Amino acid sequence: HLDLGGATLLGKRDGARTAGVTVRGQRNASVTNGAAHGYYYGVLAHDAPLLRIDALNVSANWRDPLATDPTRSPWLDINVRAAALDVPDLTNLGGGVALVRCDDARVSGVVARHGANGVDVFDSRRVDVAACDVSHVTGWGVHLHNTTHSRVAACTADHANRPRGGDSAGVLLNGGASYNVVENNTCRHGGDGFFIGNEHAVAPSSHNVVRGNNCSHATDNAFEATFATNNTFAHNDASASNYGFWLGYSTHSALVANRVHASRVAAAQVDNGHHVRVDGNVISGTRGAAALVLDGVPNGALPATP
Repeated sequence: HLDLGGATLLGKRDGARTAGVTVRGQRNASVTNGAAHGYYYGVLAHDAPLLRIDALNVSANWRDPLATDPTRSPWLDINVRAAALDVPDLTNLGGGVALVRCDDARVSGVVARHGANGVDVFDSRRVDVAACDVSHVTGWGVHLHNTTHSRVAACTADHANRPRGGDSAGVLLNGGASYNVVENNTCRHGGDGFFIGNEHAVAPSSHNVVRGNNCSHATDNAFEATFATNNTFAHNDASASNYGFWLGYSTHSALVANRVHASRVAAAQVDNGHHVRVDGNVISGTRGAAALVLDGVPNGALPATP
């Protein structure tokens, strides 16, 4: 167990493959009560089941210098995998905390601002990310890749954005991130607020419950879920974005009792999906041509409640 005792670790801010704290192959370890700035990651853990990370400030770690450039900021690769940490990938990764194969880990009370990402979790099960501040990053506030049966709760992931959005998001689920609960977070002013970012050839991220989140004022979509199935979005705020919900190629999913106000294009759009339930939502002030667009949805769609 490592209690930093309030100490601050300072790196060289050069993007080298270093971490303030590295945990590898340790069971039931903990890292608490300190800070790490200027590293590739503040904390980097591999194969550390039951790891506890608590009360750390891991802000101001690696961020791609081009990420904030108005004309040269690159689009992110949402399919990035854990192996890219060893390169290291300086475009899509870096920032606060990265966990790889850390089943039953908990990350709580962590501040990870002004880096590329806040918390990245790869190839893990039953991880709990709670009450963290992962705002003002240029990539993803919380990122689950091939991570299942986990929870992201009560986190602040505002302003996870870059010029043109670039597939940034407050919360990103990808690569088979299924059976998770994402609840009571704020992801305002992101590229997307919440993003299930699957592509056709990648394992879908399905059977997730996304509830009670405020993902308003996104550059692109307050909530996006593509090539996914059996995801439920309930009691969320999806206002003041291009689209409140964009569910392209999504199936057997549900939009229930969400608030969508002042969408710039449409409150909800489902392209080439089917069996999407839309029920009890409050939709108002849509600025685009339509409040609800169910393009290519042959059946199973219910009308929204005005």
